[in-house]
Amino acid sequence: GYNEIKAQSLSVLGTLIIPSQTSALVDSGNTLIAIPKAYFNAIQQAYRSKGVNCVLQLESNPSFSNMICKTFNKDLFGKVTFRINNVDFTLEKTELIDACNTNADLSYTCKMVLEFHTVNFGLILGQPFLKKFTARFNMDRKTISFEMPIVDYFDTRSWL
Repeated sequence: GYNEIKAQSLSVLGTLIIPSQTSALVDSGNTLIAIPKAYFNAIQQAYRSKGVNCVLQLESNPSFSNMICKTFNKDLFGKVTFRINNVDFTLEKTELIDACNTNADLSYTCKMVLEFHTVNFGLILGQPFLKKFTARFNMDRKTISFEMPIVDYFDTRSWL
């Protein structure tokens, strides 16, 4: 299911991509995070400035395209931050990669968890977002709240 919220902004690698409030769907049925295709060029440029070459690959549903990126260093995928209700929700580089292949030249070609759509809507926050930030739906008040992940400081390696 899904519910609509307002996102204040979207930043990629520290570059403000969507600078003002936009509609966003919280959709547990979407396997990726969808962004309006109109913002792809700005995101592509942000990655290109770090040495990552990204292109779009059409999905079976022609309204959506996967973002495929090629780089020699996966650390360059950086961070994507969604600002919602004056709180930053950041996905780190390892949370942005869906799958990677190593090429003959030792570069990586990776399918990202970001996809782009031509549907007349804003952001769609799917499973990659919800895996990190637990959503609490209050049907009586018609609200959604997100919880930050709990950091586990208990290191089980000391047991060995």
